[in-house]
Amino acid sequence: MASGTSSSSEWKTKIVDEWRARRLAETKDTSILFPLAMNPFGEDEILAMTEVLLTGRLTLGKQVEHAEKKFAEIVGVPYAVMVNSGSSANLLAVSAIANKLRTKHCQVGDHVLVPAVSWSTSVFPLIQHGLRPIFVDVDP
Repeated sequence: MASGTSSSSEWKTKIVDEWRARRLAETKDTSILFPLAMNPFGEDEILAMTEVLLTGRLTLGKQVEHAEKKFAEIVGVPYAVMVNSGSSANLLAVSAIANKLRTKHCQVGDHVLVPAVSWSTSVFPLIQHGLRPIFVDVDP
């Protein structure tokens, strides 16, 4: 162990404690009427991300390869590709459904339903590929 570092369990405990404190503070904030983004991560994910950050390798590491294989296995496809963000994932997905090399693909001008409350990155890939977003809402 390097000089000045704590044991693995000590830093993990500190990180989990900090994560819990921040989540608790979020639940006490009553100014947010309609949360557009919520923290989707749990303690296990926070610790796994910290482990990756500590390696100094943030791209195409062993964890990425493992996640791609595991995801492909879960959804029953031969391959899966990890990307850097949900925005990139949206662009990649729209590029796939609009790919003219596919026998069946979206055509320029086709309508695509999009939630009325969404991010711009859910809409821009559609426009980029000549598709027409149609905003829809539900009344619960």
